[in-house]
Amino acid sequence: MMIMVAKKAKKTASKTSKKVQKKEVKKDVKKTVGVSKKTESKKESTICKTEAIYLAAGVVIGILIMFAYTQINANPEVAANNGVAIADDTYISLAEAEAIVLNVVEMDPNLEMLNVTPSIVNSTKNHRMYSVNVKLAGPQGDTVFNSFITMDGKVLFPKGIDIEEYKQTIEKMKNEKKEAEQKNTDNSNAGASSNKIIKQSANPQLEAYVVSRCPYGLQMQRIMAEIIKEIPEASNNIMIRYMGAVVDNKITSMHGDAEAQENLRQICLREEQADKYWPYASCYIKEGKTDECLTSSAVDINKLNACMTDPSKGLAYAQVDFDLNKKYSVRGSPTLIMNDERVSEFDFGGRTAEAVKSVLCGGFTTKPEYCSTVLTKENAAASFSPTYSGKSGIGSC
Repeated sequence: MMIMVAKKAKKTASKTSKKVQKKEVKKDVKKTVGVSKKTESKKESTICKTEAIYLAAGVVIGILIMFAYTQINANPEVAANNGVAIADDTYISLAEAEAIVLNVVEMDPNLEMLNVTPSIVNSTKNHRMYSVNVKLAGPQGDTVFNSFITMDGKVLFPKGIDIEEYKQTIEKMKNEKKEAEQKNTDNSNAGASSNKIIKQSANPQLEAYVVSRCPYGLQMQRIMAEIIKEIPEASNNIMIRYMGAVVDNKITSMHGDAEAQENLRQICLREEQADKYWPYASCYIKEGKTDECLTSSAVDINKLNACMTDPSKGLAYAQVDFDLNKKYSVRGSPTLIMNDERVSEFDFGGRTAEAVKSVLCGGFTTKPEYCSTVLTKENAAASFSPTYSGKSGIGSC
C-alpha cells in the first residue's frame, strides 16, 4: 500500500507550542494525509505468504510500503535536504509525530480484517527525522517495525531498510526459491518413484489442513478434488481439515471473519452433509461464489444454518480440527498429515494430483487397484480458478 502525503498542511505547529491532544492531531492529519489503495487482482494474494518478498516479518499485512522515489520526484526539496521535506522552519514535537504515525497506520482497512492492533513502542530523534517504532499485535504474534517521519510531519517512510542486510536477504530468498523449484521439477519427473518412507496402515487417512481463502489452500483442495473426480473411492481416505481457533465462542481465522465463516460452512458440510462436501468444494474453488455453489450442490440450507449457529455442532466440529492443529504443530495452509505424521507433497512430485495420489497410496500396507491410475502431473492452479491448471505456486499461508 502506498501512503501519499499532501504537499502542504493547513496548520503547522510552532517550536514552543504545547503538546496537542491526540484527537486534535488526528483531525489535522486527516486534513493533510491521504491514503491510496492499490487494487489487487485477487484479494487473497495480498494476505498470504507468496513468492513475492515482504519486508515486514511475522503478520502478513498489506500496509506501510511507501516509495521514497515518489516523494523525491514530487518534492525536489526532499532530495535537496537528504530525504527530508522541509517546507518551513517549523517542526512538530516527538509526541505529535507518534500520533501522526499511529493515525496513518490505523487508517489501513487490513488491520480489522487481520485482527491486528497497532501501538507505539518507543520513539527517538534520528538525524533530521523522528524514528517511531510501531508494534502490530495480532493472532499470529507481534511484529515491531521502525518507521521514520520528517520533522515537519509531512512525509512518512514506513520502514527503514539496512541496505546490505536487505541485499543478503534478497539473495538468500532467490536461492531458496531456485532450490525449491528445482526440487519440484526433479520430483515431478520422479513421480511415484520417490523413496520417501511413509507410515503405513490398512486404512490410511490423508488430511490436508487449509484455510478457505488461502490461494495455496485452494490449490490443495483443487488437487484433492481432481483425485476424487478421477478416483471416487479415494474419498474414503482423504479429508480436508481447517486451521483457526474458537475465541469467546466464535470461530476465527487468519484472514478474517469471512474466511472463518466459510471454514465453518465447509466443516458443517463435511460433518453433516458429507455427500455434498466435495460437490460444493469443487464449485467454491472456482470463483468463491458461496450461494451459487450451495444451490448447485443441492445443500440443505436449513440444516447447514442450524449447524453453523449451534455451538454444540459447528464450533464443536471445528474445535476438533483446531485441537489437531496443535497436536501436529500445523502452521501453514496447506499442510499434509498422513497416518498421524507430517508429509510433504514435494517429496513425491509437488502440487499435482499424481504426486498427492502417490502420497496417499504410499500409506497403504496393501495398495488398492486405483493406485495404478496415473493422474495429471501438471501443477494445479493456486487461488480461485475455473480450471485445474493455471497460475501455480509453491507457497503457503
